[in-house]
Order: sequence, then C-alpha cells, then structure tokens
Amino acid sequence: MPDSTEPCPPPFACLGPADRARVEATLEPVQLPAGSLVLQAGERPKWFWLVEEGSVEVRSSGAVIELCLPGDGFDAGMLISPESRHDFVVRDPVRLQRMPAAVFLDLADADPSLARHYLAALAQRMRAWSESGIASGLLGAMPARVTDAALLPPGTVPSDLTIREASLRMEAEGRRALLIEEDGRIGIVSEADIARALARENRPLATPIADIARFDLVEIAAEEPLADAALTMAERHIRHLVVRRGNERVGLLDAAAVLASLGARTEAIAAAIDRARHPEDLAPVADQVVSLVRQLSARGAGITIVTRLASELNARIAARLWNLIAGPELVRRSCLILMGSEGRGEQILRTDQDNGLILDDGPPPDDFLAITARFTEAMIACGFPACPGEIMVRNPAWAKPLAAWKADLRDWVRAPSDETLMHMAIFADAAAIAGDTGLLERTRALLRELLRDNPAYIRHFVRAAERFEIPLGLLNRLVTTGGRIDVKKGGIFQIVHGIRSLALEAGLEETGTLPRLRRLAEAGTLDRRTAADLEAAFTTLLGLRLRHRVDQLRRGETPDDRLDPSDFGRLERDALRDSLLVAKHFREILRHRYQLGLMT
Repeated sequence: MPDSTEPCPPPFACLGPADRARVEATLEPVQLPAGSLVLQAGERPKWFWLVEEGSVEVRSSGAVIELCLPGDGFDAGMLISPESRHDFVVRDPVRLQRMPAAVFLDLADADPSLARHYLAALAQRMRAWSESGIASGLLGAMPARVTDAALLPPGTVPSDLTIREASLRMEAEGRRALLIEEDGRIGIVSEADIARALARENRPLATPIADIARFDLVEIAAEEPLADAALTMAERHIRHLVVRRGNERVGLLDAAAVLASLGARTEAIAAAIDRARHPEDLAPVADQVVSLVRQLSARGAGITIVTRLASELNARIAARLWNLIAGPELVRRSCLILMGSEGRGEQILRTDQDNGLILDDGPPPDDFLAITARFTEAMIACGFPACPGEIMVRNPAWAKPLAAWKADLRDWVRAPSDETLMHMAIFADAAAIAGDTGLLERTRALLRELLRDNPAYIRHFVRAAERFEIPLGLLNRLVTTGGRIDVKKGGIFQIVHGIRSLALEAGLEETGTLPRLRRLAEAGTLDRRTAADLEAAFTTLLGLRLRHRVDQLRRGETPDDRLDPSDFGRLERDALRDSLLVAKHFREILRHRYQLGLMT
C-alpha cells in the first residue's frame, strides 16, 4: 500500500472493521501512462479501480461520456453486468489503486450502501448518452434548432444608456431586450426589467440601464434543440437566452420566438378544442393529438416535451367535453378532476380514464347520473378507453358531494385496506381541470390534516411499492416474461409510488412525479444525487415506453407497456437496465426508511 493518512479510502472507510481490514489488505498501487487501456468494453473486469491522481476517460463507441477523477472508482458496472460496457482509457498519467473484482462484489453485497454510492453516477451516464446522441430517440430533441428561430441581433449597447433611451431603442428596433457591456461583463435589460424599475421602484427615466441590468446570463449553443431552449426558459423562469456558436455570440433568443416556432404545432389543435360546439366535434381533435405525439416521437422530441404537450391537450379536451355536456350551472357547482398519469401530467398516449367529480354540497340536478354517463361515453368516443375499475365520473363512487369525499378520505385513512390504499393513490394525483377548483383544494386540505404526523398510515401506503417485482435477476440482468418486460409495473410504478408516498408525508401540493421529486430534493428528504438518478431513470423509462407504444401504433397494434429488450440497441438496453436498478435501489431506500421488513 502507498503511504497515506487514510489507508482505507472513502467510501470503504465507512465499512465495518473487518471489511476495512480486507480493503487495506487487497488494495494494490498501480501507475499508468496516458493512453493506457485499463479496461475494454466486453471484457470481464478482474479488478475494481480507484483513481488517486490523474484522470481516466469512460468511452462508448469512441465518444467520451464520463471522466473518472481522483476519488472516483470504476467499473461499478460489474454490479449490473459481468462484462464492462465501456472502454476505460487513461487521459493523463494516473496513480491508481486496485482490488480484486471478487472482493469488491463481496463488499457491495454485504453493504448495499457501497453499491448505491458507486451507482450514483447512473444519472450522469444516461444524460451523457443522450447528449452524445448515442441514445437518439430516447431523450433526444426535435430537429428544430435554436438557430431555426428568429434571433435578435447579438450586439451590445453602452451601459450608460438611460432607461428612457433604452425604451425608445427597443421600440424602434422591435426588441424586448437589450444586451449591455460593462467592465467586460455582458448583461441584459428587458421590457419587464424597465417596467419593474419604473412602476415598482419609482426609478427616474434618466437612470442608467446598468443599474437595473442582470448579469446572470444563461447561454445556449446555436446547434442545440429548440425544445431544450424552451425547457431551460421554463425551468429557470427566464425569457431570454444568449446564443453562441463556439466562442462567438451570434444572437439573443426571445421566449416569444420559441413559442412561435414550437407552438405552431399545437396552436391549431388548441384552437380546434376551443371552437368545439358539440362533443362529437372533439373526437377528430383527439386523434390529432395522437398524430402529434407520433410525429414528435418520430422526430426525436424529448419525453418531457411530449408528455407536457399530450397531457395539456388531453386535459383541455376533457375540460371542454365537461363544459359542453354539463352546462354552466353544473360546471359552476362542480370540480372535474383527472387522476393517475393524467392528473400527474404524465400521459403520453390516450390511456384508460381516471377521472372524478367533486360536487358542492347542494342537491345534484335531477339528470345528474345521465350527465355523468354522457361525459364518460363522450370520453370513450374520443379514444379514451373506459377504466376497467370504473374510476370514472359515471360511477357515483367517484362523482359525489364534497361532504361524501371528505367522509371517504377519513374512512380510507382510519381503516387502510388494499382497496382503500389504491383509492388513496389514485386520488393523491388528482388535478382540477374544470369548474370550481376550490372544491379540490378543500378536499386536499383535509387530506393533509389527516396525514399530518400519521407515520403508521404512510407506512401502509408506501408498502404498495413492493407490489410488483422489478425484472432484474442474478447479477442484475434483465429478466423477461415471454420475452418481454412490463416497464410500468417493473420500474415506473416503483418510482412514481415511492415519490408519491414521500410527497404525501411531506404535505406537498404538486401532483407530477418530477415536480414532487425536485421539491423533495430541495427539502433534503432525498439527497440530490439520488434525486438526479431517479429523474434520469424515470424519464428514460418513459422515453422507452413512448417509443415502444409508437412502434405498436405504426404496426396497427394496441399499445401496451410490455417492452421487448431485443427491440433496442445495446446502449439503450443498458439504459433500461440501469434505470430499473435505480428503481430497485429506491425501493430499498423506502424499505429502510419505513422499516417495511418489520411489517406483517
């Protein structure tokens, strides 16, 4: 062993005394020059390597997708597959330590936290695959690039320009923002900044714009997908991006230009929904949504963009149907809710209906049952199949007065059973889409009160994450049934329900899996590396499922969730397996957090 103040490096230093001694006894120092091939794709690793000094490239098909730096270890992929899936090449002279692969596997098997530590880079790897184009069509992007949008000129204006002068210049040039340069820094002043300075801060018109400029500019490469620009703007709550090509600033991208480029694809559908005067007018519009999803998928649209568009348009169809069928008075007195993937905003293609209705506590109209039945039939006519469990507004159990909803919630919490736990999981994702949204909020307020300081119920609720097996077998290899894997039951459900459980315990208002996940990470309920892994795994699984379903539609088949791994390339199968492994480890986190192994 080389001289070291810490002979047992982290994370091995956290092991028990006997295991630490084993690590210290088996680690060997190795020095390698730049360009050395440490491990080759397809090779069965003989060693687990730790980087002490220097760096090692992780390559896939010749592309560098990751860099192992001091403190990193490789190849933890042996926990998933007996053969390495990547090449590991020394970038610059390195000093390494190595231990026999068999020892590493024994230690990881004895202490699952060690495996979780080294598999935490899964999210980074999956993102790298996407960025390098290896997983094209999985998490890719629309062919429209940033430079396809109308860019504003990239030139800057003097920082001592006054607010009045800047406003006149914007008006004359038809711009919503100006770039300024001050002391080598590039900043931005927008119409919103000027309006805020004048209306809220009472700044004089002679104020230099440098005083109200923002210098935290966000940049994007000209070749990046326009969809990525839209997501960046939405996530950062900004309206402008500086566009670069290499080291050159080539323009300023305005949110209006993004919407003009991307929104044209959905504007016609949204307008058709709003124009509908009869329920039957909406059936062909619903077909257009499916066509749009297929078109975006075929062009490589990112899964986040596709789910947002599909969920939003389908929700608007359901809301329009309710308004047409129920009439103004009943709409005013009720709240139409979508649940399941529709409520979470994660619907991709038309799935079984999961909807309900909350009425105010006045008497329902005499023809209430006929109205709810017509709505369900209209949804079926638009291509949304009936729910096998009758979780639809035509079922009085899911269309009832507020007082009845509150009574049911109390019963569900007081006496949890398989049926009521399922009902709670469905309702927990409810989103209001038409009518009096306050009715849903009053119901949610009661639910938060019932679950506050109620760990016993949460333990029962989270246990459903173990309902389905994750299709990973010996050495975490994919396990198929009839040559297929149910990606919903075997991976998506565990992530969705686990996050839903944590969100309920925390009293979060969000219904979507990713918004919930981000809030949990911000609150420290989940560490950020685990949250990043879960986000990458979830979007990867959704992307694979979308591609599978679109392929089925193209072949004239009924879409389902049973993927055939042989339909995908090797790296996509790796992404599938890694994502399922993330779901598996997340389930172990839940088991430990809620001590599910002690429940009978």
